[in-house]
Parts: sequence; structure tokens; C-alpha cells
Amino acid sequence: MKKWSFLLVVLLLITGCSQTPKPITKIPKGFNVPKGMVWIPGGTFTQGALPNDTLALPREKPTFQVQVDGFFMDITEVTNKQFAKFVQKQFAKFVQETGYKTTAERNIDWEILKKQAPKNTPKPNDSLLKAGSLVFSKPNHTIKSCQILP
Repeated sequence: MKKWSFLLVVLLLITGCSQTPKPITKIPKGFNVPKGMVWIPGGTFTQGALPNDTLALPREKPTFQVQVDGFFMDITEVTNKQFAKFVQKQFAKFVQETGYKTTAERNIDWEILKKQAPKNTPKPNDSLLKAGSLVFSKPNHTIKSCQILP
């Protein structure tokens, strides 16, 4: 009986210590919903390719859990043209005064990125950790869904 009680206590300690904080799902107190925006609740999702996905790149495996806090998003989509207009009118002064760079303009810091990746994930080649490397552009040609790229 003592053996099972000890095992139960150890199990409870392990599960209690491994819990991560819950994501923010409700609008934090003191925040008002900005005009033209909506609250997207936080949550947890599985990122990465399934083990049997033969088209997945090695860097897309294994799958792992990602936790995202809630955030505000525009109700309507914003085109690149609309965003460029905003940048020219509103954002340019801010960038000039602060030197701010968007995620797409910053090089990727492996020390920060590896904290978000599964344990023992190998460091990608430095050519993949350059500004803009996590940003995708629309191709100028048709890509078939089953096409395998070199």
C-alpha cells in the first residue's frame, strides 16, 4: 500500500510540475476592442508534419504543441497596397524615430527560435536564418498540389 501511495505522490508531482500556463483566451481587463478589430482567443495547436507525410521536409518534423495568446485582428483583410499606404502615412515617422524593423526585416536569432522548437532540433543552415526567410511570396507560376520541388 505504501508503495502505491508513494507512486501516486510522485506521479502527481510530475504532472503538476510539467503543466504550462494556459494561453490568454479572454480580452485582458482594461483593454477595449479597437474600432474595426475583433478578439481572437488564444489556444494550443499542433505544428509540424505528421510522421507519415512523405512530402514533408525533415525540418517540418516532429510535430509539437504551440501555445498562442489571444490577439486583436482586423475585421477585414488588409491588402499589401493598403498596408503600404498606412506605412507611408503613419508608420514611416515611427520607423524613422525608433529604427523599428518588422519580423520580415530582422535576421532570425537561433538562440530565441530554438527555445520554441522541439528539444534537439538541429540548427538550420545560416542561409535560412536571414531576414525575410520566414516570409513567403506568391510564385509567378502554377504549382500543382502534388508537385515535389527539388
